Amino acid sequence: MYLTQSLHRNAQQMPDVIATIYGGRSFTHAHTLDRVARLAASLRTHGVGAGDRVAILALNSDRYYQWLYPVAWADAVVVPVNIRWSAKEIA
Repeated sequence: MYLTQSLHRNAQQMPDVIATIYGGRSFTHAHTLDRVARLAASLRTHGVGAGDRVAILALNSDRYYQWLYPVAWADAVVVPVNIRWSAKEIA
């Protein structure tokens, strides 16, 4: 099973249903799938490949969610970085 399987299924079965709401932003399943596909393509264009690690330093939001899937789609591994860590700890 692929990590993005649920994303594809939801976009296929409920494309116009709201998937995420954050602040004043809301995204449907179809829009989320499109965004994830574009971000995954961008990662690949920038040289991210299978097994590469991609660090994410971000607050919890819809944007964080929308970056988890593209990394998996690009066959890379997500490395969440805690925002409370110092620069030295992150390095």
